[in-house]
Amino acid sequence: MKQWLIKAIALVLGLAFLAAFPVHATEEGAAEETAAEESAEEADDESAGDAEESGDDGEDAEAEGADTEEEEEEEEEPDPLPMQGETVQLGDRLIPLNAVKIDLSGMNLSQYDMNAVFDRMPNLKKATLIGCGLSNDGYAALQDAHPGIRMIWEIKYATRKLRTDAVGWSTFRGMHGPMDLPMTDADTKYLKYCKDLIIVDLGHNYIRDISFVQYMPNLQLFIAVDNGGLWDLSMLKYCPQLRYIEIFVNRVSDLSVFKYMHQLEDVNISYNPIRSNEYLKDFPQLKKLWLEATGIPGNQVAELREIYPDAMIVNVGSGSVDQGWRAGPRYAAMRDLVWKNVPNDIYH
Repeated sequence: MKQWLIKAIALVLGLAFLAAFPVHATEEGAAEETAAEESAEEADDESAGDAEESGDDGEDAEAEGADTEEEEEEEEEPDPLPMQGETVQLGDRLIPLNAVKIDLSGMNLSQYDMNAVFDRMPNLKKATLIGCGLSNDGYAALQDAHPGIRMIWEIKYATRKLRTDAVGWSTFRGMHGPMDLPMTDADTKYLKYCKDLIIVDLGHNYIRDISFVQYMPNLQLFIAVDNGGLWDLSMLKYCPQLRYIEIFVNRVSDLSVFKYMHQLEDVNISYNPIRSNEYLKDFPQLKKLWLEATGIPGNQVAELREIYPDAMIVNVGSGSVDQGWRAGPRYAAMRDLVWKNVPNDIYH
């Protein structure tokens, strides 16, 4: 009985010990697992912090890299107008910035910012730009942007060219070579840059707008015969030095602009619907006056002959230029001016 009791007690104690040991191991393992989890969380937090710092550093590095690339691009972009002291370089030429006159003829200027060039040349008064690769509009825009600089360039019309410093110009087919097509108002817009013209002959074209003459203070001879219905001469008031006018075969009926012209010597207004001599009485220098097929009454023609007893006055005839209109030294000087493009003793 005692032995049995002792064994039972030992068994109970053994079971109790076995039961107590797993519980202790589990609690210890749980504690260790909890500690491991906390360590892992701390490690994750540290890693996240490092990652954020690394990300900031990466962004900074990328920004610095972008700045560096931009700086490199800016450094690599060439200055289109490299400065060398008191000059600007165009191709292989050094142009003095203090120049008063320059001649860039033959250079291709389309690759340069010529507005910037001229902005750096405050003393420049004249620039010769013949054959520099620009269009009519390109040259015109350049001149408009720098009105204080007289620019000499070639206006291109079909197969012809007209320099802006010309003193004589004619569209006559045999004068400077053939014209592909007659000129129209659209073609005349560049004539305003030809400020030195003494004679302009636009005969046998389709020009009705002559507003360009307001930019020609030296104009002395104006020819616009047979121009498809030219009727408005009002812009000629800007040409007080006009001495020769030939406008036959048009639709001119208003001669009121003639009151501004007191230097007229040769006037041919034949074949226009003019019905009065009202504005034909004040030409102290008059030499020739052609009035064929105008409709001016005979008594008014007689009055003109009394006013100008030494002038040739023709009111009856055919052909507009018959009976000696194109005879004499003034007509020869006019043709010479156009052919040679040089002023002469009569027209200068």
